Amino acid sequence: MAGSRPRRHDHAVTLRRGVGAFGVGLRRPHFEQLEQLTQAVDFVEIVSENFFRFGGRPRQVLESLRGRLPIIPHGVGLSIGGPDPLSERYLDDLDALLRWLDPPWFSDHLSYSSAFGVEYHDLIPLPFTEQAVRQVVQRIQQVQRRLGRPFMLENPSYYLRMPGAEMTEAEFLTEVVERADCGLLLDVNNVYVNATNHRYDAAAFIDAMPTDRVWQLHMAGHDASGEFLVDTHGSAIVPAVLQLYEHTLRRLGPTWTLVEWDHDVPPLALLLAESERLCVTASRILAEPPAGAAHASPAPTLAPPKAGHGPPPDAQRSMQTMHALLRGQTSAEAAAAVLGAPLVRLRAYQRFVRAHVQGVLDKNYPTLRALLGEARWQPLCAAYFAQVPAQEAELNAAAEQLPAFIEAQLAAGASALTAFHAELALVEWEEFAAYVDPARIPAPGELQHLALNPTLRALQLRHAVGSFLADWRAWERGERAAAPPEPDATTAGETVFVLRDPITQGYRTCVADAALLLAFKAAHDQLTVPAAAALAGVDQGRVERALAEATALGVLVAPTTAPAEGPEA
Repeated sequence: MAGSRPRRHDHAVTLRRGVGAFGVGLRRPHFEQLEQLTQAVDFVEIVSENFFRFGGRPRQVLESLRGRLPIIPHGVGLSIGGPDPLSERYLDDLDALLRWLDPPWFSDHLSYSSAFGVEYHDLIPLPFTEQAVRQVVQRIQQVQRRLGRPFMLENPSYYLRMPGAEMTEAEFLTEVVERADCGLLLDVNNVYVNATNHRYDAAAFIDAMPTDRVWQLHMAGHDASGEFLVDTHGSAIVPAVLQLYEHTLRRLGPTWTLVEWDHDVPPLALLLAESERLCVTASRILAEPPAGAAHASPAPTLAPPKAGHGPPPDAQRSMQTMHALLRGQTSAEAAAAVLGAPLVRLRAYQRFVRAHVQGVLDKNYPTLRALLGEARWQPLCAAYFAQVPAQEAELNAAAEQLPAFIEAQLAAGASALTAFHAELALVEWEEFAAYVDPARIPAPGELQHLALNPTLRALQLRHAVGSFLADWRAWERGERAAAPPEPDATTAGETVFVLRDPITQGYRTCVADAALLLAFKAAHDQLTVPAAAALAGVDQGRVERALAEATALGVLVAPTTAPAEGPEA
């Protein structure tokens, strides 16, 4: 793709007072405030993988925004610098997303996020070497040929410098984007974090960037509470980063700027206030008369190698060492001996990678977690992480195998878990799966007769999981005085329906009683009301009431004028 700035998006983007376009990351807590969002920003950015093969509410939100403002996919799973071949499935998913959204560009990170068949869901740094430049450039060109759209790489935050460096970070980044002929997504917060952690001049780094390659900026908050800065995207932008943003604007002029806030996501009003603060800053800085001399700080320099470490290992050995560290197959002390890196930073990477999986387990299995308590939940998650490596770039997929894992643990004699826990986990996973099911629920006007909800999951369970969940959630809402007891082995099983509600697009779980099973049978086999009544040995009124109940619950989808007779023969 051409290295100059790509043309502006076909959708009209008003550059506020001529000082740039300003946007925010689109996150699930703000899905219900889209009108307020679209009135306040010029564009939004999404995490690419969060919308691969997803339907339901996530797809509906993008559909409502598409055509009203640019939606820019920003990935974390391309793994442009990884040792494994680029994933064809990933590229297919990304290609489909890009074709649908038609963004001005898309982006990912100059790092790797998977290796040796395992997804880390984190950004692992590359060595600043000529070999790494050549590999990354070749893979960028492969991506650009495959997808045919302008592509940007972001300068990532990194907490250890991989051994064998032959150039500075600024030189490495510049070499990659120039030789690959791609854009640069310049993350100003990452520049500040890296400059502080690795002791170089942040403004000089900005000065060293090829300005014609910078199409977009990121601004975010970080955590300064530990021994080094951590790029968290979980707080407001600090004054020092805002000051570096001012310096960047003086070099770039008007550009696209995005506020990233991914953790402890605030109310939308606060997020939009951060974006407006950047707009006001840009208005003030770009109204200044042209500066005289350019920033004169010395360019970043490469620290001399530490004495006593000998020649650095090659990149493959470094990646293998990092892999063993992140998978818990070697200690931080052993990895430090190979990589020459501080223990505290190696342990931080271990913690980050484990925390991603822990977080997605916590999110997808909230009832199981609460029922087990932390004393049983945490060891279960630790064992799962150790034994079930993530295989998909989409983070939620890392939690999918927990029900089967619990079953395997039970078969191996685990005493802290029961078969009920495995079935509870299954229902909670199916609730998430129904929420994002790519199947489209037909609109009433598209139907000729009652039809099954295409997102419906019918689960035949050995325990009364659906009844337990209904009581548990009623207790959480304060509608019950006490939490329900766990069903024991003597409790009868039940069939549970899990589905995405056609109206709210949220998931719904209900126990399939005799009436729902009758309606399910009638719709599944496309029986008329008389035929269903004769088959079940009941009167037609009972069938009609069952069909109406199933439709009200979303198990069935009715045409605009729902016939009392049910499906056609």
